[in-house]
Amino acid sequence: MNADSKTEPTGKIRPLRERLREETARAILASAEEIFATRGLHAARMEEIASRAGVAVGVFPEGGTGPGDRLRTFHARIFQIAADAQVTVQPVAISYGREGKMDLRVPFADGESFFANVVRLLGDAGVEAHVRFLDPIPLSDEGRRQTAESARAAIALALGHDDA
Repeated sequence: MNADSKTEPTGKIRPLRERLREETARAILASAEEIFATRGLHAARMEEIASRAGVAVGVFPEGGTGPGDRLRTFHARIFQIAADAQVTVQPVAISYGREGKMDLRVPFADGESFFANVVRLLGDAGVEAHVRFLDPIPLSDEGRRQTAESARAAIALALGHDDA
């Protein structure tokens, strides 16, 4: 089968989402390969690979997990990729639960791995997730710390946290 083909050998049309995922992966790999070949592995930067491949980069600026009852500190260093690429930051507020109440089954339990959390949630009753894309935040002239604090404040406000 031709890699660009829309149909399987059985004649079944491959889903668009699957074809897009494969094309995105090919673009990222080609971009990374080009950059690794010209600069070397250790000089390659994620934002350059993503930019060349035409994809976005997502991060979780808390740099870890918590009990889900509050936002943790947003680490400024995680915003360096946006500063290096000179792009705006797109804050996204994610909450789990019904009627504005946090579903405390979702956060990681003490010492729980990512895999264990996923398996536990898959075996549980359905979880309602709310994803809100907030207004983009331009990079602060005051530096990445201010950008991180602005993103955290916007998300805290959207989630109804008192520590906005």
